[in-house]
Amino acid sequence: MDRLRQALLRRLAATAAALLAAGCGRDAPHTVYVQSDWSPEEEGKIVEAIDDWNALAERRLADPRPLLVYGGRASVPEFAREAMDDGRSVIYRIGRPTPEIDALERETGPFGGYGCYGDMLLVPYHLCQDCDDYLRYLRITATHELGHFLGFPHYQNRPGIMNPGDWDSDRLTAADEDMFCQFYDCR
Repeated sequence: MDRLRQALLRRLAATAAALLAAGCGRDAPHTVYVQSDWSPEEEGKIVEAIDDWNALAERRLADPRPLLVYGGRASVPEFAREAMDDGRSVIYRIGRPTPEIDALERETGPFGGYGCYGDMLLVPYHLCQDCDDYLRYLRITATHELGHFLGFPHYQNRPGIMNPGDWDSDRLTAADEDMFCQFYDCR
C-alpha cells in the first residue's frame, strides 16, 4: 500500500500549481451531479464527501448554508474537455485512459482527480480498484477534489484532507477547518 500512496502523492502533487493558478472556487450553494457511470457504492462515497463539506459549513459559517447540493445522476457522454464550464457541474468517472485525459495529464502530470473549473474528474484507474481500501481512497480523493472545487489549495504542514501527502485522514480535520475559515466567514 505504501507504493500506492507514493504514486498517488506524486500524481496529486503534480496538479497543485495548475489548481492554484486556475482560481477555483464557487459561489454557494452549487449543484453537482455524478456521471451515471459510477456504481452505487462509488456514488455513495462521493455523496459522503459532499456531506462532509456541508456539515463543516453548517457548523462554522456565520450564515449556515450548504456549499454543495447533490443533484443526482447525470446521463452525460464520456468526459470531453469542451464540456468543462458548460454550466452544469458533473463529477466524471474516468475509468480508463482517454485522449482527453492524456492531454490534461501532459499539462499537469498524472492525477487521481481534478476538482476545478466547471466539472470534477475522478480517475479510479489511478487508484487501486482491486484493493480492499479502494472505496476509502475514492472517498478521500473525492473530498480532496471537492475542496479544490470550492477553491481550497493544498497545504503541507498538518494532517488533513487538503494535504496531498496524508492518506490517513479520511475526514475533514482541524487543519481543513482552519483553511475553510480563511476563505469563508466563520463564527
